Amino acid sequence: MKLNSLWAVLLILFIGIYPSEKFEWYAHVHNLDKVMHFLGGFVIAWSIWQLFEWERRQFSGFTIFILVVGGTAIIGIVWEIAEYFSNIYLGPSSSPVKQLIYHYFHGGDLTDTLGDLFSDLIGAVAFAVGSIVTRRRTVKR
Repeated sequence: MKLNSLWAVLLILFIGIYPSEKFEWYAHVHNLDKVMHFLGGFVIAWSIWQLFEWERRQFSGFTIFILVVGGTAIIGIVWEIAEYFSNIYLGPSSSPVKQLIYHYFHGGDLTDTLGDLFSDLIGAVAFAVGSIVTRRRTVKR
């Protein structure tokens, strides 16, 4: 993974955690969570795309699409499962460490989880389609 996509992942996580918490953006901006999941899906897709940089030329556009969107889906599902277990095992607790982790890393109900995964996938699809179109234009020249 190139350094650019790693920085982008860290930036999305930082924006999603620190300033949004400090300025209470989630309370004031409707669907900010879904926007952040869209951006996260886009950046994760970019990271996966860069991971296969040396082999991309031999893959078809369809294969790249499946790798990028499928990989992003797997990461999104693992994230949502981790949030689910955070709700179960780290819920209201007397431990300050558990409270801190739970505060920043807990999930909602099924509707929220499905919306998060859908937003992740829309971000991944947007990146995949954009990268395939760009690749085709570059190859034709």
